Amino acid sequence: MIRRVEHGAQAHVRQKLWEALRCLVSNESFRDRLIYAAGPLTQLPRNEIEQLPDGVRDRLRSVVDALTEHPAPPHWVAAQSRLGSAGVLFSGIGASVRKLTPRQRRKIAEEILSLFVALSGGL
Repeated sequence: MIRRVEHGAQAHVRQKLWEALRCLVSNESFRDRLIYAAGPLTQLPRNEIEQLPDGVRDRLRSVVDALTEHPAPPHWVAAQSRLGSAGVLFSGIGASVRKLTPRQRRKIAEEILSLFVALSGGL
């Protein structure tokens, strides 16, 4: 298999979207797969997101915002504190995903795929 080597913000964002897609096809429950898929997307530096084309940038922001909308409940923060800020963020993602309806979760997963396709040059 030939891999093209790319650099820059767009290539890094596409890599994180690919990582998220890989999480979405695991054997976990759909809710858990979406929580795991959020991890790579929440690691994206803000300056890289800002360098994306307007439409893609806004759509990616919407996905990340939906996955991080709710803070972690205090008892989750206490349980995750040994993991540091990453554990607390992950707990917040879990709290946010748990509040989404199955339809909202599906739409987010579809948008992750759509964003990856858009940054890969389309179909």
